[in-house]
Amino acid sequence: MLLPYLFLIIMVWSIYNYLFDKDNTTYLYNSYTNNLMEVKEDK
Repeated sequence: MLLPYLFLIIMVWSIYNYLFDKDNTTYLYNSYTNNLMEVKEDK
């Protein structure tokens, strides 16, 4: 149920970063994935 929305958000966010904020895309992506990993480890 939530997956299509998540995919859409990631797609829009990726396009936005690619067009407007190329320098920070990798940094933001890495921090986002690190946060996901931390949440998974906490469970």
